[in-house]
Amino acid sequence: MGDDHGGTGSGREPIDAQPLAEPASRTASRKADAKALDDLSRLLVRLGRMAAATLAKAMSDPTTPWATRVRAADASLGRLLPLRELATLEARVVELERLTGLEEARR
Repeated sequence: MGDDHGGTGSGREPIDAQPLAEPASRTASRKADAKALDDLSRLLVRLGRMAAATLAKAMSDPTTPWATRVRAADASLGRLLPLRELATLEARVVELERLTGLEEARR
């Protein structure tokens, strides 16, 4: 009991007969996911600004207990270096994309 492709009769098409293009539904799903992540990123940036303002207020308010002020300072300093490294990495990637012509390909 073979099939037209000389297989085992499983009814499956051979791998080389399967389409190489991604189905439209998967492409649409990926685009929707990318938009959702962009929206979330923008929200997190706004929340980050609020969080930084909250830390600044806690650190500068003389009525805030010292332990809380020290913790706020530690949280601020602890995030500073990774944030700077990420910004530097992003700038380097953008420059590499520009130099290699990948910048236009992503648009």
